Amino acid sequence: MKNKHPKLNFGIELDESIQVDGVSATATKFGESFRGIFRWQQSFFKLVWKQAIIYYIVYVSITLFYSFALDSGNQANFDAITSYLARYTSSLPVVLLLGFFTSTALNRWFSIMASMPGTNRPIALYVASLKEDAADGCARVDLYIRYVLLMWLLTFRIVCKPLRKRYPSLLSIQAAGFLRDHERLLLEKHKQQPGGRSKTLPLVVYDWLNILLRDTCQKGYFTVANDFGRNIDAIQALKKGGGNVIRFASKNVPVALIQAVTLAIYCYGIVSVFSHQIEKHYLTSVLSGYFPLPYALPFFFYYAWLKVGRIAIDPFGSDEDDIDILNIFDGHINGAMRLRNCYGVKITIPSTDSSTFLLS
Repeated sequence: MKNKHPKLNFGIELDESIQVDGVSATATKFGESFRGIFRWQQSFFKLVWKQAIIYYIVYVSITLFYSFALDSGNQANFDAITSYLARYTSSLPVVLLLGFFTSTALNRWFSIMASMPGTNRPIALYVASLKEDAADGCARVDLYIRYVLLMWLLTFRIVCKPLRKRYPSLLSIQAAGFLRDHERLLLEKHKQQPGGRSKTLPLVVYDWLNILLRDTCQKGYFTVANDFGRNIDAIQALKKGGGNVIRFASKNVPVALIQAVTLAIYCYGIVSVFSHQIEKHYLTSVLSGYFPLPYALPFFFYYAWLKVGRIAIDPFGSDEDDIDILNIFDGHINGAMRLRNCYGVKITIPSTDSSTFLLS
């Protein structure tokens, strides 16, 4: 008797789950949370280890200075100063400033992520809507793909340092195969005109795409008449998404806010390192004088919180926590090549399908 409910495998292994850099996002396995805590890459510890060493050196130096360089009278004065500082540690508006700063930075980061356009949709739409019997169909597909990738590249070069480092000039873009010599000359000529600059180069390529689509429509190469409008909408969405990314990336968080929250964190750290009490009992004096964990933990949690906000402000940098635009662009290239190979390919459909995929 056949099983009416076979277990189908669509290429997803049963033991696969959502992973966050090798750590399960659900943490359902025993010890999974600790595995995430003690990882090093992109971790809390990697953000603060240098500052932790400096903090400990300064903290222990103050303890040694108190114990061996001050007499009883000066120690009493030192105790009064530390009590005064400890009293006002909680008065610094650290949590308020950090909460506002990080929420602003992360909201901006999420807005950039949501606005990032892809290249697969306009390329797939053009390949699917172009007639297979077009005389120069393959050449048109290649030209369209190259223009779409070039427009994406020129857009993200404006805001992404690693992408500018890989493609520092139009000549390097031409050497990579995304530009032809006459096209590079047109872009350079545009930059020399009034109002022409690097930020407007993607618009020139956008105009080239419009011209190519209009020519394709006039020659009757689209399968249906509506394909022209659909392709125009696709490249307009690409242009709009790129413009949103540039707008969000160029309108940074106000410098005054960054300065205020940074000063608050460092002031809190200075106050915490100087305000620890030197206990008179031997055991407690060793614990409070040489192991500053109760004083250091709040500062380093606040400092890591600040670093996360600073990372979110510049999501297209070269840090390991930034958006990997180079990898994303390589993915767009691979996807474009895959879609290019789909043009003109036909699938042979058998008259009967005896596979076990169908449920019976």
